Amino acid sequence: ALVAEAKKPRNDTALVTSSSKGGTLTVPGGSVPRTSELAAPIMKLSGHAGEVLAARFSPCGRFLASAGFDKDVLLWEVFGECRNFCTLKSHYKAVLQLAWSADAAHLFSCSADKTICSWDAEYGERIVRMTGHTSHVNSVAVASDSPGMLASGSDDKTCRIWDARLRYAVHTLSQSYQTTAVELSPDGTRLFSGGLDNVVRVHDLRKGEGEESIVLQLAGHQDTITGLRL
Repeated sequence: ALVAEAKKPRNDTALVTSSSKGGTLTVPGGSVPRTSELAAPIMKLSGHAGEVLAARFSPCGRFLASAGFDKDVLLWEVFGECRNFCTLKSHYKAVLQLAWSADAAHLFSCSADKTICSWDAEYGERIVRMTGHTSHVNSVAVASDSPGMLASGSDDKTCRIWDARLRYAVHTLSQSYQTTAVELSPDGTRLFSGGLDNVVRVHDLRKGEGEESIVLQLAGHQDTITGLRL
């Protein structure tokens, strides 16, 4: 007769760690020293009062920003106990996406309240609220090599280019459908946009705001594009 092999206990293959930094991880076949500054290999960050819709690590690697349906932006340390050290409040509807400046000094948030906020990440203060979109702002992105330049995409069928020092858009590019994702090239000369028509468009911002700015169209997705990253 066939005899079923006994199942191994779950902890035979589970990772086990000491609670302090510098402990060891027990893995199948032995142990390895921990080098992380986290208190444990897996950390649960609790603090939001609604669904979390966005999370971004800062370029310096020291912080995490999260945001969501509760309208708040939370800043976390990414070492030790992963302390929530700041809560940014200004939006009055869900926060849909976040973007850090290249030097991690500033954070940008976009919201269903039709606005984009620029924040001083060190002091936890809002610098400016940018208005102009007429519907939900779904996406925000920065040009890493062009400080202060950012892009946004909205359900109002536009992509907008902003100077973070101002309260208004310096360029507006009309789209045929709602825009759900944007990205900027590091030098800020090209905008990438995606939306409900499942196509990624590449705009050369040096060619103006009309259809002549579209230099490439990437088709292939079978549904709405929800994220773009270079």
